[in-house]
Amino acid sequence: GRLGYQSDAQSLLHVSYNSLEEYAGTMHQALTQPYPPYEAIGIKVDGEYRQLNTAILQIENEFYGTIRPKRPISSGERPLTALTSRGVEYVEVRCLDLNPFLPLGIDAPEIRFLDSFLLYCLLLDSPEDSEAESARMQANQLKVVESGRQSGLMLERDGESVSLTCWAQEILAGIKPLIELLDRQHNSGLFSDAFEEQLAKVADSELTPSARILAIMRQHQLPFFRFTMNQSIAHKGYFEEHPLRATELQRMREEATESLVRQQQLEAQDTVDFDEFLKAYLALA
Repeated sequence: GRLGYQSDAQSLLHVSYNSLEEYAGTMHQALTQPYPPYEAIGIKVDGEYRQLNTAILQIENEFYGTIRPKRPISSGERPLTALTSRGVEYVEVRCLDLNPFLPLGIDAPEIRFLDSFLLYCLLLDSPEDSEAESARMQANQLKVVESGRQSGLMLERDGESVSLTCWAQEILAGIKPLIELLDRQHNSGLFSDAFEEQLAKVADSELTPSARILAIMRQHQLPFFRFTMNQSIAHKGYFEEHPLRATELQRMREEATESLVRQQQLEAQDTVDFDEFLKAYLALA
């Protein structure tokens, strides 16, 4: 199926990354433009809220883009307001599948490769985006999600067809010089090792996590549910064998206690009813 949680309301949504101003402008439009199917649902019916509002995006976090510029917000502050007033502090990478063969879903080699890829994206020349390009990217993404291991899968790039394998190899070739720089900087070959893992997957799709899952299911005649339960049990065993250090566990318990105290303090200080809070919060300049 499609990758992750998706929204049909966003299928034709274009959020521009050309600049912070354009990103904010296109996000503002999505946050204020009514969506007829949501209007048909209604907002508050018989005293009960059915939804926050009727816009395409009811709040910023409903935008399911592959990457989002972010900044920590103050209490009651809209994320878009924080971005436009204080700029981008970090980017949130989304649409990353957890690897079911890893206890945490991701490991150091995968993070090293992701760091290298993001650095490559930062340094690569990026022509301005457009609504047409957004549509092409969504179509390409859906093809890869549904048929990414299919031999000879073709994608669209700049009005021409290109195979997924060739395109991936071009990207990896562009990343390679950065891998060498990172290895020299860290005085190790760890980034090269991570790079070679991904290079091997492009050359042989049977090495991808999805192919490994299917191979195990076929070999042991397992339904997907049983495969995932087996992995969950194995990971549970891993964490039981590798417990947190006593000092770390104590720190987390103290943080949990402090969090509950702060929650009680905030609730005790709350003097605004939800209707007023929601109206003030959803107001965008």
